[in-house]
Amino acid sequence: MLDICKWGADSGDQKMKSRYYPHIDKAKVFGDHYVRDFSEHSRGVAVDVSLLYARTGKPVDMGGHHDLLDPSSATDSTLVTPSQRRNRMILKKAFEKQGFANYAPEWWHYRLLNEPEPALHYYFPVWDGMASAGEP
Repeated sequence: MLDICKWGADSGDQKMKSRYYPHIDKAKVFGDHYVRDFSEHSRGVAVDVSLLYARTGKPVDMGGHHDLLDPSSATDSTLVTPSQRRNRMILKKAFEKQGFANYAPEWWHYRLLNEPEPALHYYFPVWDGMASAGEP
């Protein structure tokens, strides 16, 4: 998480703006809580997920990629099509049924409700397999 905090403090680094925060100022990435220095991920109780079609393995259209820091990424956003919103609600219902809560600004982010150790934080390397798997 330290690397992302370092990146956030560098207002000159705008390399990822068009992909990850095209409609917001970089200063708002932290200010609007899209990114935090400690999150449910650092406690090991959150996952970022999406849906795939079982037959093809292709992603379901959720109206934007995960980690798109944008108002349209809100789970119940009306800035996406009704079909995309319905897909988000399918994901939300499935995870809520299993004891997870959605972080409303991010359709992909789910946190375990019954956290065993809410004050405990872990530090470990994270691999973003999506980037290697051909995510656009």
